Amino acid sequence: MSSRVVIKRGRRQDIPEIQRFLSLARPASPVTEAELLEELFTWGFLLAHTTQVRAVLRWQAINLVGVVRGFWVWPRQQQRHTGAALLRAVEKAAYDLFCEGVVLLAEPDTPASTLRLCAACGYEAQDWADLNRHWRNALEEVWRPTDRILSKRLRERVTFRDLPG
Repeated sequence: MSSRVVIKRGRRQDIPEIQRFLSLARPASPVTEAELLEELFTWGFLLAHTTQVRAVLRWQAINLVGVVRGFWVWPRQQQRHTGAALLRAVEKAAYDLFCEGVVLLAEPDTPASTLRLCAACGYEAQDWADLNRHWRNALEEVWRPTDRILSKRLRERVTFRDLPG
């Protein structure tokens, strides 16, 4: 197995490969090619390859916040290597789009090893009420009450500030 990780943006022609990967990474939640195609109109996909797809991340930039809803690594032994590389790639993409931070919305069935990886990469667990108001506004349409919120600030300077008064 090659240890070099190549990150690329998922495109329409990658849908069959993404579907095969997701059937391994989350067999209890099958997805069709048609569903993935529909998601490509709203979400961006980043893929981490070694000899084949080893990790997939679904994300978008919403009002200066990089939002990740879907982060899968398979096999799980690849997390430290390919998963960390994929998190660095989404952070760079979000930074390049002037995002203040990245918020990963982890579903209840997210493996503990994935949560540990995110923590090791600098993501902190947050409660909805403790998020910056502007970040909450950005997340309103995609956040679910069952999500675990993991966030990482990319810029110290906050773009939006509440005005006094």
